[in-house]
Amino acid sequence: AMAPAGPWQPAYVVQLGPNEIHVRNSDVDIYREGQLNLIPPDQSKNWVVNASLDYIGTLPEGATMSYILKDSDSNTTVSQGQLSKINCTNGAITGSTTIPSEAVELWWPAGLGPQKLYHLTVNVQSTSDNKNSTLATVTKRTGFRTIVLNEFPISQSQLDQGIAPGNNWHFEVNGHEFYAKGSNFIPPDAFWPRVTAEKMSRLLDSVVDGNQNMLRVWVSEEDESVWVGEGLL
Repeated sequence: AMAPAGPWQPAYVVQLGPNEIHVRNSDVDIYREGQLNLIPPDQSKNWVVNASLDYIGTLPEGATMSYILKDSDSNTTVSQGQLSKINCTNGAITGSTTIPSEAVELWWPAGLGPQKLYHLTVNVQSTSDNKNSTLATVTKRTGFRTIVLNEFPISQSQLDQGIAPGNNWHFEVNGHEFYAKGSNFIPPDAFWPRVTAEKMSRLLDSVVDGNQNMLRVWVSEEDESVWVGEGLL
């Protein structure tokens, strides 16, 4: 038997001094103010951006987080400032900010509109000794959109259109219904080191060329297929 996965990324050693950190993982969560799972959000509300950084090392007391949001096409800054609600735990720091709805353009699935992207840079800063030095910087490419699986009961106006009674079951992106057209995406190779950026680009370009806008992503676990989730294109 051959193990399909092992150490497939470069290994390296990080040397840290006092009050230094190294970010090993980062995550950004974007949603509308007041948005709840499985409930269509108010599309007029501002955007909430939550940033979470996992790190190794020693984080100084009173560390802060700031952000810069830039247009990925023009590289112009559309929003910047400090993150609030800073929470530091053993090995993680999180913060949140609000970005006005009119400051950014929406991202749409393939075939439904422009796919506007931004570069979000998050900085972790130390306020010790009043130096305000930067301890770590992470930049991620992201977009602004909402997606909801609408399972609300059929409305009277829908019944008047001849839609059968029951519950809805359709996706809504940025408050608009759309037809989900896609495929199952299984692991592209049994040996992950053989999966290159060129191979992934060729696969995803083929999907878009086939007028698809959603993929159901699977992984292989102990010879069984496990569904992970849907992703928009």
